[in-house]
Amino acid sequence: MTGKISGRAHCSLCDITHGWTWNGKEDWQQFLKQTELPFSVMHRNEQSESLALYTKDHLPCIVMSHGESYEIVMNSTELDSFKGNIQQFLDCLSAKFKTLGLS
Repeated sequence: MTGKISGRAHCSLCDITHGWTWNGKEDWQQFLKQTELPFSVMHRNEQSESLALYTKDHLPCIVMSHGESYEIVMNSTELDSFKGNIQQFLDCLSAKFKTLGLS
């Protein structure tokens, strides 16, 4: 967030989930409270070593964990396409969850 405020960093996922707020957009907070799926949000410096290796050239992205392996559910191009619109993001994420049998 500090990088975003100072203009030194941009993250399309942060634009979607947090915008200019520290705690995140209200719709995002509601999603996190309502979802029954285990869902973790982390910055690049908070990733495990194995996840960091997997996502190295793909950030920002949404990743699903399968034990010790990973799958990109939403890539940076998709995240960019939402232009910060959280409802479009949540609709797409919900559709992807259904496709994966996770709804």
